[in-house]
Amino acid sequence: MYIVGALYNFLYKSWGYRFINFGIVRMGFFALDKTIIYFLIFLVFRTLYNYFVRKKGTTVQKELVYDLFIFYILFVLFFTVFRKQYWPWQIPIDFHRSLSDVNWIPFVQTLKMNNGITKVALIYNFLGNIILFIPLGMLFYSIGKKPRHKFLVFLEGFCLSLFIETAQFFTHSGQADVDDLIFNSIGILIGLLIYYILFERKHKRKKRRKKK
Repeated sequence: MYIVGALYNFLYKSWGYRFINFGIVRMGFFALDKTIIYFLIFLVFRTLYNYFVRKKGTTVQKELVYDLFIFYILFVLFFTVFRKQYWPWQIPIDFHRSLSDVNWIPFVQTLKMNNGITKVALIYNFLGNIILFIPLGMLFYSIGKKPRHKFLVFLEGFCLSLFIETAQFFTHSGQADVDDLIFNSIGILIGLLIYYILFERKHKRKKRRKKK
């Protein structure tokens, strides 16, 4: 780790021995480290684009939301697919992998985790996949000049989840599982609901008050 390695080592020495599944935390720190590196590269090109190419300006709020969206997408990809590699040329791809390695039957693998030594794997697979995609529903819906149709946002999020499962299959970076698609989709819907409750409904109320 280039950036957050010192912080991770401190946490591992302080509390790592207390957790059986500290590997999940390590995976998160690896993803964060790579995300920061690639996000800084993105910011350089984004700044050059805004300065030399973009003709119409954008608000600071919109730009921050867009940057947050890119940071989030990078983190999700590094956390789920590109877990071990830092650079694109290090990614192994296996196009000869058998489709029998895919878990096509819903909830079979998730229920098996319930019989494990700890419940960490079950919680990670169920709640982790839901929580990881909640921000996607909120950010996908809010980027752009105006909010897009909720079904389109859900479809885009589903396609991203499908891409992740497909990439995991070909790169051997995880188990391609239909459960992940289901839990990710639930997370997207929750994100859309949260955005509606916190922002869109409040905005509609303000419009009604102005009309009155």
